[in-house]
Amino acid sequence: MDYAGLDYRNIRFPVNRPLTEDERATRYHQKTPSNAPPMDFLSVIKCNNRYIELVDRWYSIKGFNTWFGVCVTLGGLFFATMIVLAFFWAPVTDQRAALWFMMIVLLPIALGLVWGGWWLIRTECGRWTHYPMRLNRKTRQV
Repeated sequence: MDYAGLDYRNIRFPVNRPLTEDERATRYHQKTPSNAPPMDFLSVIKCNNRYIELVDRWYSIKGFNTWFGVCVTLGGLFFATMIVLAFFWAPVTDQRAALWFMMIVLLPIALGLVWGGWWLIRTECGRWTHYPMRLNRKTRQV
């Protein structure tokens, strides 16, 4: 699956690039009849006599990374806080080895969850809500 424009490696959509053979093979031929039903998925933003403006294909799922990232980050922070509180406020007993295990093994896992959730939040927040595509009818350009 192509994640161009969605993840951190491909924040911007590629422009002025050569078409691949797959793109050339699957292009839409206007002269040949097709029986495929139109599927717009609420993608039209603006339409006039010169152009039609569409949203990109990731528009419908925008917000999921932010929502999931907030849940993962808060869960990881809660987990890390409970580990640190248990380590420093627990009475000195024979269970000290279990507390050290929590600090050495489980705390990095919790902090990794916090980092992963923050990374998910960053993939969407501060970016455009959609990347519009304008199909110009008169100049026949994208």
